Amino acid sequence: MSGNSIADSSAVRLPGKVLAQHHTAITLLEEMLAVSKPGNSLDWLDLACGRGQMITNLENTIPDGEMRSKIRYLGFDISNDYTREVEKLAATLKLGAVETLVGQLDHFPEIVQAEKKFSFITFTNVVHELPPTLFGSLLLELIRRMKPDAKLYVYDMETLPKPELGAITWDAADVKRLLSFIFKESGGHALPPTVPRWPHSSCMAWSINFSRERLDVDAQRFDQVLPELTAKTTAFIKNMFKEKLQRTIEALQEITKYGGQTEEEQKGKINLLFDFWSLSQL
Repeated sequence: MSGNSIADSSAVRLPGKVLAQHHTAITLLEEMLAVSKPGNSLDWLDLACGRGQMITNLENTIPDGEMRSKIRYLGFDISNDYTREVEKLAATLKLGAVETLVGQLDHFPEIVQAEKKFSFITFTNVVHELPPTLFGSLLLELIRRMKPDAKLYVYDMETLPKPELGAITWDAADVKRLLSFIFKESGGHALPPTVPRWPHSSCMAWSINFSRERLDVDAQRFDQVLPELTAKTTAFIKNMFKEKLQRTIEALQEITKYGGQTEEEQKGKINLLFDFWSLSQL
């Protein structure tokens, strides 16, 4: 599998429509802007920004132009065409600053230096397209780039509306296990954030709404433990997804033994076969 994402993924911008995850992210952003001191800016990293789905309706969702002018927006994506669309769209919003960067997600730590800190980070609808270990290392690098009072919002699908060859989904329990591991191994004492599940008409999803202050490990200490923590997290994720592969194999063996004739069982079999192929490539 590619080190970044599956080949047939795409970004769809829906003018006039705000998806639930974007609504949540913009609500968090608006709350942060509302309590920020006069003259202060808010540095926002929109990782895997796509074609600007997150900011498409920003003029309506944050209609106060003075409030929008506090935003210093950085969009990061793999596609030059996408980032040009984002720049064109952002130019109409009268933000305080706009920058876009192009690069592979596994090159993010080299492209956006650790010294660059953000008040707000969004990362939506991408995790299932990544090798699981890359999500783990990215999550650590994002925490590293959070200001002390920053918020991180991550959202992805637990089940897909249609199977995607190469996609590897996380469920909320997987994500909670990962966060618990990171909090413990980094030396924190607080409980990790909850990972709610969100039922939609076409899929099930999960999200993280994470405040940096919740991880009671200062930035200097986190930087010191990061290399070892990254190695441990990678090993932890590999083991977790080996377990997931074994469960998938057992489920397929059960279908082989007992059959699955209903429409729902047939759909489940197809999903398991897609999962088996993706997981077996890790």
